Amino acid sequence: MFSENNDNIIIITETTTGKGGNVMEEPEIMNIFYDSENKDLTIYLPQTVDSNNNEEVLKEIKEAIAAYFAEEKNGFLYLDAKDTKYMSSAGIRVIIILRKTIENLAIINTEQMLYETLSLTGVCGIVNVLPPIKEFSIENFEIIGGGENSKVYRINDDKICKLFSSKNTLKDVLREKNMSYKAIEFGIPTALSFQVIKSGEQYGLIYEMLDYRTLSEILIDDFEKMDRVCTDYVKFLDEINSVVIPGLVDAKDVYENKVLNRIDGYIEPAYMQKLRSIFDAIPEGNGFVHGDLHFANLFKTDEGMMIIDMDSAKSGDRVWEMAAMYSTFMGFRLISSTDVVHLGSIENYPVIFEKILDIWNRNKGYDKDTLLKNITSLSLARVLCYAISHNVDEEKTELVKKELFQILDK
Repeated sequence: MFSENNDNIIIITETTTGKGGNVMEEPEIMNIFYDSENKDLTIYLPQTVDSNNNEEVLKEIKEAIAAYFAEEKNGFLYLDAKDTKYMSSAGIRVIIILRKTIENLAIINTEQMLYETLSLTGVCGIVNVLPPIKEFSIENFEIIGGGENSKVYRINDDKICKLFSSKNTLKDVLREKNMSYKAIEFGIPTALSFQVIKSGEQYGLIYEMLDYRTLSEILIDDFEKMDRVCTDYVKFLDEINSVVIPGLVDAKDVYENKVLNRIDGYIEPAYMQKLRSIFDAIPEGNGFVHGDLHFANLFKTDEGMMIIDMDSAKSGDRVWEMAAMYSTFMGFRLISSTDVVHLGSIENYPVIFEKILDIWNRNKGYDKDTLLKNITSLSLARVLCYAISHNVDEEKTELVKKELFQILDK
């Protein structure tokens, strides 16, 4: 039985489950909430889930899923275990049954004894299992990188914190965490987070890495290392783009749906046709594309190169990596200012980008001017799309449009 209110949170009428361990006692209440804005379903598990109530618990969860979650692809199913003290093998079977059909599943607010049980039984290997999220202050920590959606802080010599923007929800954090583990499985050297934290209204991930430095820090300390750093960067980019990870979204499809289709109608048809011609000429590909591989997301460690910030991962041709880098280095600076400068001075950005492009294009036979035009056009169209959809100041939006048209006219 379900009821709704008029806010984004829909309260599903409390359901009862048999009291685990003692069926003579009063049944427990299992509260269920649906967040219609974020498309997330949260179910509060009873104190005990065992053979006395596991079938009823599973039945109630399936009914809630059928009512609010059956067709949802982007939401998360959260099983909140803040009141759960014990879960037998029968209770664990409930989790396993749910995981077979729901990829975006997490058990949250697990106390230590339950967490250990889920870890020992292998549940932590197939489902996100989180202890209560602790408050973490990032005051006085050095910012070593960042962008529109997050900032990266150095906590100490072997820990960093990626703090997401306030618009990101817990599921965004868990998706990145999941992608990191998937990348590791296929041989992409990725930093793994060991803790989810919260700082005020913002979620974050704590990573542990020994003797790390970002490529940005290396260049800021000694810009004469530019050739070596850029060479290492391109080599690493080629290596990861040779890896195929099944199930990633296609970068070309994403660009067409989220950029081209959205700006169609905002720019003159002749320029739109030129842009689509450039887009159509981009080769198909299925290699790994990080999607935001700027120098503050790439770390040099004792174990070699390592990346973080996996929330933009896709599959496709390497040109999408270069277009994303241009957006970060130059494109987005047309419409926004940031307190994060990845390379010491903004004046260094064009120099670095041109060096990377030269190295990347060696022995590939592309015409450099055409390649630069294609990458720049794709990047500026993405920035224009962002400016339009985020109601950026009209003068800045027109500046991006002017830059894009000048490139397309070449």
